[in-house]
Amino acid sequence: MRKAMIIGALTLAGSLASPAFADEYSGFRLGISLGEESMKSDVATLGLGAEKIDASRFNYTVFGGWALNKWLAFEGAYSDGGQFNQMLYVDPDTFPNRFVKTHYDVKSFVGSVVGSWWVTPKFGVYGRAGVYGWKGTQAITYDDDTSVDPPGLTRFSYDDDGFEPLIGVGVQTELDTALVRLEYSMTQFGDHTQPGIATANTDISSLALSIVWTLH
Repeated sequence: MRKAMIIGALTLAGSLASPAFADEYSGFRLGISLGEESMKSDVATLGLGAEKIDASRFNYTVFGGWALNKWLAFEGAYSDGGQFNQMLYVDPDTFPNRFVKTHYDVKSFVGSVVGSWWVTPKFGVYGRAGVYGWKGTQAITYDDDTSVDPPGLTRFSYDDDGFEPLIGVGVQTELDTALVRLEYSMTQFGDHTQPGIATANTDISSLALSIVWTLH
């Protein structure tokens, strides 16, 4: 349902594109992207042992850049969305009255170069390579005694940031003076340790549909 809404919204936006956007590829470009972002990570918290995070969120991206020609372009993008939320497993024999939930909020800026290969005049494939600058907040919510009503929730969090390499691949087609793209991209964070929590092997990937307009 969510994917159908995304495709419908982006197709409508493309059909309403201003005729002022010419069909040449070179020049300034603006775009929007909607999709689903996934995060996989190893996490250890509160002495409960290692646990796997496998969560997803809806995200949006706005971007701009400059296309030298139909084969090479440079783009800068800002991306945000909801949180990656997951309930962590707690051994009921060891901790019979405890639950732990993790929340991860990530905002990012990506600078990248995009190289395209046009199979036909209207359809092509492309690759992306760039730098993923990010700022994230990870929060842990837990209750030491779930037998109490209402529960006595405790929450702590930490902020982190960094720069990581990013790669992506996609397909694109020309539609009503705009480029419509479907892209898969991924990056990997380094390991992080804070009091009460440690994360490792954090992969973030996304599958997104976007529309790009070229301004002349």
